[in-house]
Amino acid sequence: MKEDLVKRTVSHFVSAFPLALVMLALVVSPAFAHHPTGSATASCDGYDISGNYVGGSSYRWLDWNVTVTIDGVPEVIAGSWDGIDPGFEIFSRTGSGPHDVEVSGYIKMYNDNAVSEDTYTKTEDRDFDNTKVNINFFDSDRQVTITAKPGYDITFVGIDYDGSNANEVTFGPQASPFTYDAPGNETIDNVTVTVHRPASHSKGSLADTFDDWKPGTGKTFVFDDVNCVPDYQLNLSHIECVDEQVEVHFVLLNVPDGITPGTLTYTYGTIEPGAHTGNVWHYTTYLPDGFYDIESASVVVDGDTVQLHNPHEYAGEYDCAPEEASISVEVGQCRWEEIHGPPWGQSVTRVEFTGVGATITIPDVYVDAPLPFQAALTPGTYTWYATPLPGYVIPAGQETGTIVAGDCTPPSATVEVAVGACSWNEETGSLTAVSFTIDHANVTVEGPGGPYELTGSATLNLGPGSYSYSWVAQEGYIGSGEGSFEIGECYETCGETIPGDVVYGPIVDVGDPVWGPWVDNGDGTFTRTGTQTTTQHWTQNIVDARDGQTVCNTIEGDIPGEREVEQTIEGSSYLYALADCAFAYLHEVKLDPDGAFISDEVIETYAWTNVYETESTDFNGRVDEIFEPEECRQDRPTSVELDQGVDFFAFFVADLFATSGGIVFFRPFDFGFIECNFDASGIHIGHNSLVMSADDPVHAFGNGAFHAGPHDGSLWTYQGYGLTLHVR
Repeated sequence: MKEDLVKRTVSHFVSAFPLALVMLALVVSPAFAHHPTGSATASCDGYDISGNYVGGSSYRWLDWNVTVTIDGVPEVIAGSWDGIDPGFEIFSRTGSGPHDVEVSGYIKMYNDNAVSEDTYTKTEDRDFDNTKVNINFFDSDRQVTITAKPGYDITFVGIDYDGSNANEVTFGPQASPFTYDAPGNETIDNVTVTVHRPASHSKGSLADTFDDWKPGTGKTFVFDDVNCVPDYQLNLSHIECVDEQVEVHFVLLNVPDGITPGTLTYTYGTIEPGAHTGNVWHYTTYLPDGFYDIESASVVVDGDTVQLHNPHEYAGEYDCAPEEASISVEVGQCRWEEIHGPPWGQSVTRVEFTGVGATITIPDVYVDAPLPFQAALTPGTYTWYATPLPGYVIPAGQETGTIVAGDCTPPSATVEVAVGACSWNEETGSLTAVSFTIDHANVTVEGPGGPYELTGSATLNLGPGSYSYSWVAQEGYIGSGEGSFEIGECYETCGETIPGDVVYGPIVDVGDPVWGPWVDNGDGTFTRTGTQTTTQHWTQNIVDARDGQTVCNTIEGDIPGEREVEQTIEGSSYLYALADCAFAYLHEVKLDPDGAFISDEVIETYAWTNVYETESTDFNGRVDEIFEPEECRQDRPTSVELDQGVDFFAFFVADLFATSGGIVFFRPFDFGFIECNFDASGIHIGHNSLVMSADDPVHAFGNGAFHAGPHDGSLWTYQGYGLTLHVR
């Protein structure tokens, strides 16, 4: 037998020998969650083999190794899986028709060794160790090392220095071990550490095994197809019109995989085998129109001749070729057709479509209109399309066409009304000329003295009052309309007058302000106050007393005034420098906004540091360079003279000097003096008996206690370094 490893629907194969039918069904494990199961069945109709996992909400591990042998060809199906799933099909193999089938192997399920997720936080100010984290302090609490235990990771570290209640430094995830050194003179008060262990899984003990493919007779499923005999059947499926031809279709049933049937012979000729689906083969041919009655048909399958199961079925006359449709189009004249009476209407072109076997579509107007029919088209260009009815075909050249519908709209009548100026005299009183410009319309005017009927352009002199008019187009024209207008009363203009409202303009400044003196605000700005002269222009219309609108005269004037003003702006300043034998001085001169002198102050000094060389400074580029006065320089001394209060001294350039009273440290290449003084005060006045020393001298006094003087060397550059020590 041939191999069929493609998964498909198994056809229902009817065996000629019922005693040869063999069916062996699966054994299903007990119905509970989390277990593997499988099935293996086979018959002359086909086979179906599958392995499945019945899951649940817990984590499990699967291993499988199954051998499926079809007609002597083995396939090893092996794999593994772990996770959580309600259940799924591990594998499936199906085939149709008789085959030799053998299935063996197993599906095993294992428990899961799960480790749950854990997050642990610890705050410590001394060494600490447990199963999750180790914390060690070193170097008098200036260094700390954090080590996460196996399975844990460091996710957060907070460092709290002595003297505060909060973490000064924090870190996110860090590699283990993590070491931190406190900066400067800081010491670590405590650390806060968070470690995290993610959840994990690993294969545990064997929980269940499925390998019982043939219950009661061993672990291996076997099916032998030696007794399967196919039952072929040849049927006439149909005779019908398809694509304007007569289609004849036979089907040959129950052909096993791997067998190709021969040529079919029937009443009107032969047909080669066509497509096949499963165990069904198809034979199809096409014939011209006519009468058909298939009396016989046969085909040879694997040496057996199969006869037609249903001769004479579907016999009859078949007329499948279509008729030609006929289409005729006649375009009429454009006509103006009134809608609901004049003056409303539209241009319409009527088109007659006649013929048979088709429908007509004019996009956006008609869809699949059957013939015959009449189309009413407004002005425009239209394309029509013909669609054949069943059994018809549209002749070439009649599939589509174009129609141009014209515009026959009549010309429009028009009426324009213009109300002129009112005029008055003692004889006629108040009259207004109203002109009517009329183009092919009949006009009716209603109002005092009316109605007035007009058929052409005219001018009416009308007295005061309310008027309305309406019009319709004359024959051959279209249009209509209506309107109204008011005619006022005229009188002698400005015979009587009244004053109107006074209109005041904006208040505007005149000239420049008169300012007072500048006042220093103390923040670099100056303020002054003054008086600004202003004016305000006004106008007043003298209007007609009767209408209150007509301006007969206008008077105008100006209102003088003044207002207080204030101005605040910044002053200016400049820098200059002076020097004596001790310092250079940076002066700042402040001026008001008018340039008048306000103050001169020293804002910075620079101390000369070398009495033997000429020095200079430009105060960081803010002024021109200024030099120490030349007369301030001194010659370098060749000897040192001590006052009467000094008992002994030493001049040195060393880092370290020791006396019987203690140890004194000096910077490299400095020089200084040690002095023992046992005078009554115990302290030199000013701590500066040696004027030209690099630092104030070191004094050793009789009582042996240390005393620090507050002064650096008088004329040296070691500010912040010198320290005078007194030993009493």
